[in-house]
Amino acid sequence: MLRNDAITVALDSLKRNKLQVCLAIFGVMIGSACIILVVTVSLTERRYVMDQIEGIGSNLIYANYDYDPRRSPARSEDINLADVAAVKAAK
Repeated sequence: MLRNDAITVALDSLKRNKLQVCLAIFGVMIGSACIILVVTVSLTERRYVMDQIEGIGSNLIYANYDYDPRRSPARSEDINLADVAAVKAAK
């Protein structure tokens, strides 16, 4: 009997407050859609970034020489032209 009373009270409340019920349903729908959208965008972006990284390949080396005359002169352990030639020959 207690369950039937609770259901009756709930249905009466829904009938009296139709605008509030509609706004609550609308809010739940928008919230759920936002969560689904954020998850979808993040997974898609992750897949795109991974495809870009895999597309570069593992056999590429990027070297950037940044010359600044205010710094100390070149050290012996810096990359020189012989090292570049050795890398090209290894291909």
